[in-house]
Amino acid sequence: MFRLLVLLGALIYCVVLIGQRAEPQHFTVKDGLPSTTTYSFAVDEKGFIWIGTEAGLVRFDGLQFKVYTTHDGLPDNEVLSLMFDSLTYRLWIITFSNKACYYFDGKFYNGLTDSSLSPVRAEKGEILNGNLQARLGVFLYSQYFIYRCAAGRIDRIAVPVGGIKVVHQEPDSSLDMLMTVRGLGNEKRGSFSYYSPIDSNFSTGKWESGLFFLYRLGSVDVMRKEKGAYQKIASIATPHGKSVTNVISTGGGYMVSILNEGVFWLDSSLRQPLVPVWRGHANNIYLDASANMWIATSNDGVYVLRPTDIENYNLGMVSALAVNRDGRVALGGEDGRLRIMSRHRLSDSMPDMGAAQKDGLVRSIMWSGDDLLYICSAPVWYHTALRRYSLLNFRSSAPKCMISMDGGREIWIGLAASITKFFPSSGTHQEMAVDKRVFAMARHPDGRVFVGGIDGVYVFNGTRLIPAENAVAISGQRITSICFTPDSLMWVSTPSDGICAFDQHGMVGHISTLLYRAYHGAICRRIVADREPGILWTATNGGANRIRYHYRDTIMVEGITPLGLSDGLGSDDVYDIGISDSFVYMGTSVGLSILNKKILSASQHCPIYILSITIDGIDSAIHTAPYVLSHLQNNLKIAYAGVCLPSGADLQYQYRLLGSGNDEWTTTLDRSVDFRSLAPGTYRFEVAAIDKFGNRSPYIAKVSFRIRPAFYTTWWFYLIVMITILVIGFLIIRDRFRRQQQRFEKEQSLHNKIIELEQQALKAQMNPHFIFNCLTAVQHFVNSEDMYSANMYLSNFARLIRKTLDLSGEQYISLGEEIAYLRDYIQMECLRFGDKFTWQIDVAEDLDTFDIRVPPMLLQPIIENAIRHGLRNLEDKAGLLLISFTVRDNTLYCTVDDNGIGRAKAREIKTTMHVEYQSKGMSLTEMRIQAINQISDKKIRMDVKDKYDDNNHPDGTLFILTIEL
Repeated sequence: MFRLLVLLGALIYCVVLIGQRAEPQHFTVKDGLPSTTTYSFAVDEKGFIWIGTEAGLVRFDGLQFKVYTTHDGLPDNEVLSLMFDSLTYRLWIITFSNKACYYFDGKFYNGLTDSSLSPVRAEKGEILNGNLQARLGVFLYSQYFIYRCAAGRIDRIAVPVGGIKVVHQEPDSSLDMLMTVRGLGNEKRGSFSYYSPIDSNFSTGKWESGLFFLYRLGSVDVMRKEKGAYQKIASIATPHGKSVTNVISTGGGYMVSILNEGVFWLDSSLRQPLVPVWRGHANNIYLDASANMWIATSNDGVYVLRPTDIENYNLGMVSALAVNRDGRVALGGEDGRLRIMSRHRLSDSMPDMGAAQKDGLVRSIMWSGDDLLYICSAPVWYHTALRRYSLLNFRSSAPKCMISMDGGREIWIGLAASITKFFPSSGTHQEMAVDKRVFAMARHPDGRVFVGGIDGVYVFNGTRLIPAENAVAISGQRITSICFTPDSLMWVSTPSDGICAFDQHGMVGHISTLLYRAYHGAICRRIVADREPGILWTATNGGANRIRYHYRDTIMVEGITPLGLSDGLGSDDVYDIGISDSFVYMGTSVGLSILNKKILSASQHCPIYILSITIDGIDSAIHTAPYVLSHLQNNLKIAYAGVCLPSGADLQYQYRLLGSGNDEWTTTLDRSVDFRSLAPGTYRFEVAAIDKFGNRSPYIAKVSFRIRPAFYTTWWFYLIVMITILVIGFLIIRDRFRRQQQRFEKEQSLHNKIIELEQQALKAQMNPHFIFNCLTAVQHFVNSEDMYSANMYLSNFARLIRKTLDLSGEQYISLGEEIAYLRDYIQMECLRFGDKFTWQIDVAEDLDTFDIRVPPMLLQPIIENAIRHGLRNLEDKAGLLLISFTVRDNTLYCTVDDNGIGRAKAREIKTTMHVEYQSKGMSLTEMRIQAINQISDKKIRMDVKDKYDDNNHPDGTLFILTIEL
């Protein structure tokens, strides 16, 4: 009897255990697995699940599978075992080959890429094995060698007797091992010893929680090491004599996977038989940090059993329920069955209704204080304080819904062709005929009753149904539920198009499976307002949905939390929902599910990671340092994933791009985001995950990048362009100026050449003029038969002619040469005119006649003019010619002063002379001065002054010639 009670207790415990796990999730090739045959699991430091299959290594992020094969660096595609070393962050991979391999920081390493792995191999071609020990590292082993991979190094330990099956490190650092030849042995600092012999009838074994489990065909032996020896403390038979594939410890016991049988619960006492938890072909099992149990199978993919805090009661269909103020829950199901639950325990206080319970499906239940009213497919039942019941018969049939009116004094019941008022105090009723079948009713806060019919929403005015003007958007559709929330919004559900929200003017919101991916279930059976404002619950054929919203002229959905089989509900088919302060009660097709509201607000760790960064269509390595990109690399795609198995496809993300001018968070269900044609600048992308319950992960994944501007948009480029433009402009202007200058200089040179030629022409004109005058004088001497004077004059004339020829070829001569020339000329004129005049040349003492340069023969015509026209014609006095040279203010002053007859008298005489005697010397001299002034910066000026005596008679002429030095 005692053993029977113990067995019964174990079975009850097992049922409770199973009840605390959600419906298994099942993943196959249609979900992304490369094969349905799977072998092993591991979880890395980021929370990604790694799965070893016969067709490659798989990484699972909670929603998608990424497959790695030999193309990525695996030695073999058949991955048998996985071990994640948390000390070195290496994922060790055992494949169907004799080569060691590990995955680290996005790359696979083997003997070719990591030389330290070269010695690690199976010498005789057998499969390399391994196992992981927390805080100690990974042990790889072949038939005769153990390789301890820890602290970034690999130590090899040789074993004299082969057949190593599994290795375990003891607290004293010695190694216990299971070998096919000698059974259990020990290695310590190169010394080997063996425990009591074990027969070879075993497959392998495992050390777990201080015990050693020896896997045999048909059983598993449990051994404990005591006083340096292993003692068998239990032997547990396996179903149908099958082999154990793995044993893992869990709260209060062990999970055991058995080939071709499934997963079983083993009590920690080791005295109870195995209790089935999951049936199937279990190759392996694994418990992750969230207590999810992963099951690897042959030809059936992967199953995941997740723990849940949802309580499930298998009561059959619960089609309607109602929660009282004191927490009691009335449950209605098939065949009119009714149950009462108080403090999560079923009560037997309901009176026996006998055959009356077979009157149909319970449609609706209502509490009125301690009284209970519920309706079935045909009858309406009324219970007084749950002790006495009565059956209410109406003329109209098929009741669907009911509402409380007037503080519970009236209960309005909707039927096929009427709305019936029931008065609990008297037990009487009053039927009001309507021309519609009533499917749903709800009372507006202002007292109006809204009715859902087969073709829309109506307002019941006490006698007839009037179409609701604010709900014309869904006219023609069948209404399944109506609910008013504290913000006076009317929520209406349909059997195929989700739920709609209406204010007094019209529709302000619509939530359906087409509009919101997180919303589950097309057929909405019931809408219930939570006691917390802004929260709504729906019961659908796809599970229950909690909707968080706020209303400002329109409905803004803040989050939708779907709940179903994968979350621990007994079924996805939910019929009704009841709300209390702490719990949510959901009636499903298989029973009652109770959800503690604290679960929805509990913070869950949901890590998120950047999976890939694609820059202009090219995948880039992921690193923490900022990316520096050119202006042409401005198209980025960033993929990310949050690792949260409970949320799965309902996991939401919030991201923002700092530096783009918009720091607001964007919410999305997508797992990647594209940024196109980003402007140059510095950016930081941030993304966070939000689980299905609305909890935002405290961790934010970040990536920074800087897009360099195009060189032609930078300030230094503008500066270079400006400088270049200025330089080019300067060069153009300088070249143009140079060309103009060259053209000017060429023109000036040509002009000067012309002027020089003109001077030469003038001088050429002066020379004949001078010669003419001299020959006239010679003629005079010849005519006067003064041969001596003629000869002397001709001699002086010849010398003067030679000097004139010498000087006429020069542009400038020294002042001394000019004075010497003038002396010769004046002396020759004195021979001609005799004692008509006397002359004198005065040169200032401070004047250097050799350094001063003057144009030749400028003074000769002036002196000639003074002698010929001024002094020659004197009759009453002797002539006097004074010539002086002085320098003042860097200017040479040359004066020719005579006391002749004056210019006026000379003009009179000149007009009476024959034309051949007309002198051109002065006019030629003036023309020479003008020509010289045009080509020289040193200007020449000639001034003439008439002199008068005291009686105002002409007294000669004063010529002043100034030459700038």
